[in-house]
Amino acid sequence: MASILIPFSGGTNSSFALWNWLSNTSHDITAVYAEEDWVVEKFTDGSAKNEAQKAASDAIVSWLKSNVRDFTYETTTWPVSYSEDLRPIREGFDYHVDVGLIEPRYKGYRREIDNRSPDGIVVGISVENTATDTHNRFRSLIEVDGVDIYLAGSPDFTPVQKGDNFDYGAVAATLTGRFEQFEALPEAVCNLFVTHPDPDYNDNTPFHPPSFYQEVRKTRTDLTGAEIDAAYAEAGQYGRWRSDADPETYIYRGGWLQKSLDLLGKEIVHSP
Repeated sequence: MASILIPFSGGTNSSFALWNWLSNTSHDITAVYAEEDWVVEKFTDGSAKNEAQKAASDAIVSWLKSNVRDFTYETTTWPVSYSEDLRPIREGFDYHVDVGLIEPRYKGYRREIDNRSPDGIVVGISVENTATDTHNRFRSLIEVDGVDIYLAGSPDFTPVQKGDNFDYGAVAATLTGRFEQFEALPEAVCNLFVTHPDPDYNDNTPFHPPSFYQEVRKTRTDLTGAEIDAAYAEAGQYGRWRSDADPETYIYRGGWLQKSLDLLGKEIVHSP
């Protein structure tokens, strides 16, 4: 029986990873929730999203402990070393993103690896994350001898390759996405995800189940979660369509906004 570390945020990727590893393996699981103090988001009513996310995470953990099996759950704070770091969204591309927002997470993963010496770590990377090269940039921080690396969207429990053997394009083509994961999760877990406190708020943005998943379901009952993920991946030139992206014109998740319009048949109110 292996010891597996799962950084846990209470979002779809990490919730699916935690549920999946608890349900389908007998490994010793430790989930660690980290406060990201360098990112403070607020809802339109002024309430802190971070506080709502922590409450949702605690509730999901409680349900999994009661209905799947017991595991270790701890709360920490990632090393706060944020500074803006604008780099190409993918190597050689013109559009830039702030990868400094993500680097503290990987430093935190490495600290937990060093402190706990797990046999493996499950990182919350699924198909939609392959729109950028962020994981590819920072994976070296957690590539430690004797510690296997798994991705939340991996179709099975096979670790990914490390170092020069890691091929992001090949890995991206195999990953599941958040809608397929949301569809697989128990309904009770899905009902615990963070929702906006304003009943008039219309968050029709992809990658934020359950609100968008339910919105798509109103008009597109013919699509499975996996098919929704694939539609966005093709429109956004990520996943198995990564090679279709134009380095000169590609922006964050490519053409997902137009795909939203196509799927819903109406205007998108908010963008992520």
